[in-house]
Amino acid sequence: MCPVEKVTSVPISQQPFPFLHTASRIIESKGNVCLRSCCVCGGTRPFARKLRNEKLVCTLCGSIGRQRALISLMDHFFPDWESSKIHESSPGGATLPRFARDCVDYIPTHFWPDAPAGSFRDGFRCENLENMTFEDDSFDIVITQDVFEHIYHPQKAFQDVIRTLRPGGAHIFTIPIDGRTLSTTRAREEDGSLTYILPPQYHGNPIDPNGSVVITDWGTDIVEYIHQATGMNTLLCRIRNTKASIEGRHRQDTHSEIFITWKT
Repeated sequence: MCPVEKVTSVPISQQPFPFLHTASRIIESKGNVCLRSCCVCGGTRPFARKLRNEKLVCTLCGSIGRQRALISLMDHFFPDWESSKIHESSPGGATLPRFARDCVDYIPTHFWPDAPAGSFRDGFRCENLENMTFEDDSFDIVITQDVFEHIYHPQKAFQDVIRTLRPGGAHIFTIPIDGRTLSTTRAREEDGSLTYILPPQYHGNPIDPNGSVVITDWGTDIVEYIHQATGMNTLLCRIRNTKASIEGRHRQDTHSEIFITWKT
């Protein structure tokens, strides 16, 4: 048996020199800021406009649009989520300390190919979404943020997420749709090696400075893909709430997109 480890966090206001983060983001944005509400760290904060291709970035906690949309949606559909048992795969960014601090039973995982499944590294459990070691019906909520575009065999991963959810539980996730209706496969894994159909494209990875290769450019047809893979229904939520600083993922977007698959 592996020892249980837990990622811990403290409020930003109690961290040493918290406002250095604010100052550096304001400087990086060249002073292009506005006062907005942040549902991730709470309160009214200066927000940097058009920072690193993001439309609005909280200068205190660093939250971006999809993270604020995720928290807003969880507050709406799952108002007692802090008392739920939550698994998040490949966490990072501003929501990680929020979940670690406020959720009573939060299990964050990453996948290291060289680590045994179920083992721990740096406070995170090692799990492959395609073949997890968790028991059936383990979680109330599973969260993935911009993860499934990197999964080699997404059908297996969606099926295993549903397996680990309790009846009535939900998989809440984000993926970069970027206006697509139809999904496109960029690469395939065969016999342990990748075959590229389109030129390799990489996104940031919280545990790998080289990033993660994109396997699938998903479109809104992912809703039907999940139904065929699992038999479960998925809701696509397009969220815009200017008072909550939710206006889209990138500069040109008007809405943030969050998906919810319920286990029935």
